[in-house]
Amino acid sequence: KSMKESKRTMASKKEATSDFTSCPVDREELGRGTWDLLHTVAAWFPDTPSSFEKEAARSLVSSLALLYPCTHCAADFQESIRDSPPQVESRTIFAIWLCRQHNLVNAKLDKPAFDCSIQNLDLRWRDGAPHCFEERERLGVDTSRESLGRFEDS
Repeated sequence: KSMKESKRTMASKKEATSDFTSCPVDREELGRGTWDLLHTVAAWFPDTPSSFEKEAARSLVSSLALLYPCTHCAADFQESIRDSPPQVESRTIFAIWLCRQHNLVNAKLDKPAFDCSIQNLDLRWRDGAPHCFEERERLGVDTSRESLGRFEDS
């Protein structure tokens, strides 16, 4: 394709995509949003969770596996957590367990694996790289940490 045709195709895709912004999500959008939620929950999970918080995390994962709208995704996740139940002893352990679960899905979808070191997970889901804040600061918009009410957490 020529550069002109590529630009036209990209513009057409963008227009088509914008037509669906108020439509129900598809499997890919649902997956992205679900992983965003789960990784963010794990990123802010307590370092030393109470028994109640541990049970809540286990319940979140098991409920999601049972209620997930994508039927084959739900069945796969149920099997996966049967084989490797949620590890919720600490924030680090939960975040790494979840990353490994996500990588199992990535492998099935022929997507690259994510580096599950806690440093990498924190950079992506908790602390953010500098570019995550530069535009927000320029616009005077709260950072993700501030918008989550996490002013005091480190």
